Amino acid sequence: MAVKLKEARAMRALAYNQMVETHDVASSALVQTTLKGLFSFRYQRVEEVVQDFRKYHAAVISCLSSLTEPDFESEDAVRKEFDRLYCETGVAYGELFPASSALNTPTPSDHSQTRQNNIRLPKISLRNFDGDFVKWYPFIQTFNTAIHNNESLPPVDKFQYLLSCLSGEALNLIKSLTLSEDNYPIAYKILTDRYDDKRKLAAQFFHGIMSIPKLTRESAKALRSVLDSFKEHRGALEALKIADNLEDFLWFSILLDKVDVNTRKAFEAECRIQKIDFPTREDLENFIESHCKVLDCCPDPTGVARLKSFNLSGPKSHNKASFVVTSNSVKKCPLCTETHNVVKCPTFVQASPFDRYSLIKPTRTCFNCLKEEHAVSKCPSKGCCRDCGGRHHTLLHFKSRKNLACAIGT
Repeated sequence: MAVKLKEARAMRALAYNQMVETHDVASSALVQTTLKGLFSFRYQRVEEVVQDFRKYHAAVISCLSSLTEPDFESEDAVRKEFDRLYCETGVAYGELFPASSALNTPTPSDHSQTRQNNIRLPKISLRNFDGDFVKWYPFIQTFNTAIHNNESLPPVDKFQYLLSCLSGEALNLIKSLTLSEDNYPIAYKILTDRYDDKRKLAAQFFHGIMSIPKLTRESAKALRSVLDSFKEHRGALEALKIADNLEDFLWFSILLDKVDVNTRKAFEAECRIQKIDFPTREDLENFIESHCKVLDCCPDPTGVARLKSFNLSGPKSHNKASFVVTSNSVKKCPLCTETHNVVKCPTFVQASPFDRYSLIKPTRTCFNCLKEEHAVSKCPSKGCCRDCGGRHHTLLHFKSRKNLACAIGT
């Protein structure tokens, strides 16, 4: 790839230098009429030089598009300078040979059209776009006006300009596409499909307004900052041309912010299925009503009270059902059957560490946390012995490692 890039740049430089030479002769011919013949002869090959330059310039851009961080800006500067030389050379030919330019090819009208085709980029700075949604709308508006809607530009040149404006995530989306006329509409569609989401943009601008910090003290600088931020986000919101639905959108955004994440996901999924790009407040209200009915039909898995037993036999009582709240209940001690934890059991506390091991081992109580019936290797507690740092409870600590090993092995 490096060799191809070097060759393409060399051939492009050759065409560029030929145009420089012709331009210099044209400038001299305007002053010295004796050079008109030489200029006329050289001008006959101008279009051939232009075609060579375009071909090798496209090859350079194609090679660069495969790089991780291509420098399109410097390459475009070469193209702009070449266009300037070409246009000025054409103007000089029209002044020196008005009759000839009217009879021969290119004609004045054709030459004017040719110059129009080669003055490709309007004299404005194109915005850069790196994948930030907030920057998308200002970028695409400028790009469409200057490049995309310019019918005099061939698609391959539009693709070149598009690549030169992109960076970051946006460039990564299309940099694998080869620079060609057929791929330009594909690249353009990939970008618009990803970023041209007016509702997401509107939501970001709205939240930008709502997140402007409230001032706590009077200050001209701070007031101007608040006003500037407000105008910026308000202008961006109005530029989306949702004025007819702006009030509805504001109510919609306020309500959407109040629902939980799962409900919001379900609503967004429903909008995608129904292909609703800009849902209204009424759409959201109707969805919430419907979603509530769905939830009413489903049991609540987070309730703390659970039905423990239902008395269907034995003596009748006033209570037909017996409910037990299990979430906060304390399990019975495995040593004395009283309702307390092992660490509070008198039988356990009063015993020696060796005897404590002997007491709890048959109950399959965890040696580390003394709470659940699981192995030490599966204990979720991050606690450990405060005396030696081992994976056992401090109440089970032995001064002798040998005794500890014996207790675990018995």
